[in-house]
Amino acid sequence: MKPTMMTYIHQQPEVLSHLLARYLQGLPVLGNAKTVLILATGSSINAALSAKYYVEQLTGVRISVQSRSIFSITSSGIRRPIW
Repeated sequence: MKPTMMTYIHQQPEVLSHLLARYLQGLPVLGNAKTVLILATGSSINAALSAKYYVEQLTGVRISVQSRSIFSITSSGIRRPIW
């Protein structure tokens, strides 16, 4: 049977879980973070907002999502990244 849109929708939780498990292993520094800021625009900001709550539950780290253009004019008080 040919996959349908519903097939892919039902597969999303498992696929996302595998992707996060794979890529979060490479980010040990994330365990020390209190907040992670994701900068994005367009469809990427939609994806980031969708993933925000899942990643927060998975990691216990607060995730903040902002538009890159808004960040560039309001970020004067942000601390330097640790990487």
